Amino acid sequence: MAMNDDYLWNRTGSDPETEALERALAPLGYRERSAPLPAAPPASPARWRSVLALAAAAALLAGIFARLPGRAAPPPSTAFATDTEIDLGRYGSVTARAGARLTVLRQSDDEIRLRLDHGTVEARITLEARPRFFQIDTPATTCIDLGCHYTLTVDAAGRSVVHVTTGRVAFADGGREVYVPAGATCTAVPSRGSGTPHWDDAPPDLIAAVRAFDEAPPAQRLAAAKAVTRESGRPLDSLTVWHVMQDDDPAVADLGFRALVNLIGSPDGVTRASTLAKEPAAMEAWKEHVLTAWWGK
Repeated sequence: MAMNDDYLWNRTGSDPETEALERALAPLGYRERSAPLPAAPPASPARWRSVLALAAAAALLAGIFARLPGRAAPPPSTAFATDTEIDLGRYGSVTARAGARLTVLRQSDDEIRLRLDHGTVEARITLEARPRFFQIDTPATTCIDLGCHYTLTVDAAGRSVVHVTTGRVAFADGGREVYVPAGATCTAVPSRGSGTPHWDDAPPDLIAAVRAFDEAPPAQRLAAAKAVTRESGRPLDSLTVWHVMQDDDPAVADLGFRALVNLIGSPDGVTRASTLAKEPAAMEAWKEHVLTAWWGK
């Protein structure tokens, strides 16, 4: 028997096959419940605190970064309960690890500047951001992005450690700037500022000597520097010795100069006198010379 289309659309006329199917399915039809569904159990206070903390963090991040590169007033610091990614748009992203406490200090067309008081952040900054556009202050130093991917950690005492995965950063404080390339680590301490960088794969004795040098009181720095230069046997270790050569103590700087010449030679036209006087042209020549030693290995 042919199906009656009018019955399907407006239930006029008769269609025995469709009517028989409706009768068979009728017991499965919807019936209004006689009683409402039981209410969900209330969330525990701890869960509500977690939800509210996450909501506050999300609102803060939206307010800070959705308008990049706007000029919003700096918000208060935020402690993150869970790992949270902060989208910087074309400039990259920052992941605040659980427990990190961050403050936005400046947000403009010229600079994004945060402060990390505690915990760990992982920054991935693209080449869209010019060098020094993105910076993070810590209790010990300022970490300046030069186009890279890095992890920055601040402990309870304000001790700051940067590990660079790609590109490079600078630690800057008190007029001193420390260069930290990919594959290297540097530590800064509030009472002393930035320390001396070393490669992650440096020999353990060199890493220990660097730590002792950074912690040595003024009267013991020359002896500690000698231990650093003695353990720096690879051309690659010129990263560490180059920073020893830039020390404010003339005796330490001279020791670093002689050790660096022994490791990789000296750049053309640069003398001991111009180096120890920290003449800009000499310092720039040394930088290029050391870079060649690293990547020409």
